[in-house]
Amino acid sequence: MTKKTRKPTKAKPATQRKKAALKAKSAFNPMQHLRIAGYVFAGAAVVSIVALAALFVDFRALPGQSVDAARSAVRFAGFKVDHVDVRGAQRFSYRQLANLAKVNHEATIFGQDLGEMRTRLEKQTWVKTARVSRHLPDRLLIDVIERQAFARWQRDGQFYLIGEDGAPFMKIRRDEWRSLPIVVGEGANVSVARLREALDAFPYLSSRLSSATWIGARRWDLLFEGGVLVRLPEQALDEKLGQLSRMQMRDNLFASGPMRIDMRMDHMLAISTDPDRFTPKPKPRRAAVKLNTTAS
Repeated sequence: MTKKTRKPTKAKPATQRKKAALKAKSAFNPMQHLRIAGYVFAGAAVVSIVALAALFVDFRALPGQSVDAARSAVRFAGFKVDHVDVRGAQRFSYRQLANLAKVNHEATIFGQDLGEMRTRLEKQTWVKTARVSRHLPDRLLIDVIERQAFARWQRDGQFYLIGEDGAPFMKIRRDEWRSLPIVVGEGANVSVARLREALDAFPYLSSRLSSATWIGARRWDLLFEGGVLVRLPEQALDEKLGQLSRMQMRDNLFASGPMRIDMRMDHMLAISTDPDRFTPKPKPRRAAVKLNTTAS
């Protein structure tokens, strides 16, 4: 029998050897994928543990190096304050409120004392209420309700801005905030809310009110533009203002110059154009004559 001779194999080119090596590396290796998944899970667990610990651990109670390490870990995990959002502010920018609240951009979001921030903000003249909240991972939200100037209150020769609740919140000069009416008298700041509520139904009267004086803690004297002084009764405030509004539309009272209108009487209206003249008072009713029906 004749023996077959094998042909010598030729060495594979370098390009083929590289392709074979890459193919071997890219082959699915379950153990390798499990190791990668384990690393990812462990990293996520560490970040979660650090974040949860930051919620309950007071960094100030830790030693100095531990504090720095803990804060660095939380910042590394993405819990650093990068954004400050503001809602409800008209007089302040977000930067001004952040500075007033003293937001520490170097501290973590968990290292911000939200109660202290709220206290600092509510000490500001124009801030009525404030609330600060965390929005993970890196955002603080500041909600404010600002005060609204309602009127100027004159007391003991001083002037104050008051809000809708009547509370004075800022001392001013007489010539400031001239668009707001002046209320005068002890307790006028608290009682003016009812007056403004009644005047809201009569925009023409409301827009021309110069001052309102609270008389005897019982009733109002209203001074309108042009020097028209109106004395209102204790009761029937809405009814009397409605009557005054109809008189103004019919007779254009405010264009007639200074006058005094006394509306305190039930069935009588007194108008005086002489500032030195006292308002006449209604005459007392005569007593009814009792008839003697006894037979003589």
